[in-house]
Amino acid sequence: MSQEPLAQKIQVKATNLCVGAKEKQCSTIPPTSQGGPFPPPPEPDMTPFQYFKQMFDDQLIDHIVEQTNLYSVQSTGTSIAVDHNEMEQYIGLLVMMSIIKLPQIRMYWTKETRVPCIADVMSINRFEKTSIAMTVRKSYLLLTTILTSYIKYVL
Repeated sequence: MSQEPLAQKIQVKATNLCVGAKEKQCSTIPPTSQGGPFPPPPEPDMTPFQYFKQMFDDQLIDHIVEQTNLYSVQSTGTSIAVDHNEMEQYIGLLVMMSIIKLPQIRMYWTKETRVPCIADVMSINRFEKTSIAMTVRKSYLLLTTILTSYIKYVL
């Protein structure tokens, strides 16, 4: 086995990658700050929903739905009956709210500061009800969810 450092091996491989079938079309991939090659560019024709599904697949959404409904039954005695589609919408709203930032959650729905791409998807009452059902498990569940999705995406 070679004693050559891993970063050097990666860099050597990166300089030998070919773009096309002919040797004349070989090109180097610039190394990152850690010495490895850059990852391939994202798929050019993916929709925002396809990107979302890469991070949150159906199995993951179903798990979040199950845990949210379970917690609502345990805490209130009745299920809030969140379904798969509604949970996708809820998580999508959280993503949009992280991009379009307002000082208070209710401002996305108020007349003066209404954000249609958020307010038209779900009512404020339903959004808050879902948020309450996720409050206790939210930090653990969402962190675990995001990390699991990221690991699946990277690997």
